[in-house]
Amino acid sequence: MRVEWVRVKLKVPCVEGSEHLVEVAFFGRKAFEVVSNPCNDFLGAFGAMAPCSKRLRELHADFDSERHLELRLELVEKLAILGVNGIPLLLEMLDDPQVKVCRASAWALGNIGASQPLSHLSKRPENSPIRVISVWSEASRAEVWSRIMPVLCQRLEDERWWVRLAVVKVLGKLADPQTVPQLCHALEDKDWTVRQAAAEALGTIRQEETIPLLCHRLNDEVEAVRSAVAEALGKIGDKSALIALQTAYSQERNHEVKMAIRKAIERIQLIENPISKF
Repeated sequence: MRVEWVRVKLKVPCVEGSEHLVEVAFFGRKAFEVVSNPCNDFLGAFGAMAPCSKRLRELHADFDSERHLELRLELVEKLAILGVNGIPLLLEMLDDPQVKVCRASAWALGNIGASQPLSHLSKRPENSPIRVISVWSEASRAEVWSRIMPVLCQRLEDERWWVRLAVVKVLGKLADPQTVPQLCHALEDKDWTVRQAAAEALGTIRQEETIPLLCHRLNDEVEAVRSAVAEALGKIGDKSALIALQTAYSQERNHEVKMAIRKAIERIQLIENPISKF
């Protein structure tokens, strides 16, 4: 059974240079159909002959073409602002033939739910030709996520580091304990930005089972990762991390990392014993 992900209100050209909105339902990146077109309502069967209908058929036939690049970029931007309900379609937009769209989709995933347009995309006019509407009910939400979560986790094996980074950020925002194994795997990623994001995500989820691996990563070669790991351990707040943190503190040479470790130690000590001092 197909699940409708989002609906898009799209402004299309029609007769004598006029434009009007049509509503399109997306079931996938290139799987969409017209839900509402005023010309069809007014002209009935003859609506298929209207310029707007011709434009929609062209869009369906060559959605991935250079001709529709700006349209796809704007769709990505609107999906990011939509929030978590935009994630399923954004994941498919990662497979766009244009690298610019792929990168924009990854950036959008990493910044999902942003209240402002994504800064790296070109400026859009106020009279935007696209509006995105969430149509999920609670039942369809459960159905979509049962399909999407495995796909989201599989993307952690993507050869593009910026895709892996985006997925880790999404998992951190979703904060689902079931994704801890995948995030622990990402903590060993060859790209340090992915490792840093994984540490931040694990700090958000706060599962004690992740403490041994996080403690191991206190020896990461990158300062930013070590700081993120220390902060994550502080958020988890379990005393089993104290020895590793104290050892790392005594060996650390970077001032900022040392301060992050110190804060983590103090946070754990305050949880365990409110009057203790480091």
